[in-house]
Order: sequence, then structure tokens, then C-alpha cells
Amino acid sequence: MTLFDEIGGFETLKRISKAFYDKVYAHPWLGQYFKLLPREQIEKQQADFIAQAIGGPDNYRGKAVISAHLHIFITEELFQIRESLLQAAFQETGAPAALIEKWNKIDQAFKPALISRSVAECSPRFPGDGILSFSAPEKTSAIK
Repeated sequence: MTLFDEIGGFETLKRISKAFYDKVYAHPWLGQYFKLLPREQIEKQQADFIAQAIGGPDNYRGKAVISAHLHIFITEELFQIRESLLQAAFQETGAPAALIEKWNKIDQAFKPALISRSVAECSPRFPGDGILSFSAPEKTSAIK
């Protein structure tokens, strides 16, 4: 039996992804990066990505994690806010400890490649595109 099966499969992952993106889209800073993205698609991609990582079906059809984020200026602070919102979603949904541990390990493995010290380290997705970079509003670390 895989971790995917042990945690209740897609239903558990969908519940966590929804709770997480409720917080992300509502966040005054992080939400700016998602405002033009279809929420249902993002939630599904997150659930599909984690599912395959924990022994579930390989339904993930999004870009590779690193290449999908090259056009986004992700600072350490922004990454930490995202992590705080994810931890809050785990707590809110009663996520199983084994899933939390695995998910956190996955996030931490990608962190060094996602964090940038400057916009110059980022690359546009397409010629002529800009880099997504938004200034932090006041009190960004508050969890909604």
C-alpha cells in the first residue's frame, strides 16, 4: 500500500489543495501571483503533482516545477509565507503526519532552485514576457 492509498487518495489531496489555495488567493502578496491563473486548474495540478510523488497515479500534466517558476521572482520571505499557508492548510484539514512530512520534504528539495536573490536571476517564459515580481504589502506574514 502506498502513502497515496494510506492517506485516502485524491479526496484528501483535493481537500488540502483547496484549503491551501483558499489562503494563497486571499493573501495580499502571494495572491497577486495567482490572480490570472484558473484556480481549479492550479488546485488540480497541485493534487496531481503530490499524488504522483506519494505513489498515486501519474496524472500531473503541468510543467516541471523549476521551469514553471523561472519567470517568478520568489524571495525567501515569499517562500516562507507560502510554507506558512501550507502548514495552516495541513492543520485545518487534519492532514496525516506522514503526508505532511513527505510534502514538506518535496518542498524543501525544490526550494534552492526556486528562490532568487534578484529579478536578474529569473527568466521570462516567452520572448517579450516580463518577470512576475510584486512588492510586499505591509504585514504580509499574517495568515488568512
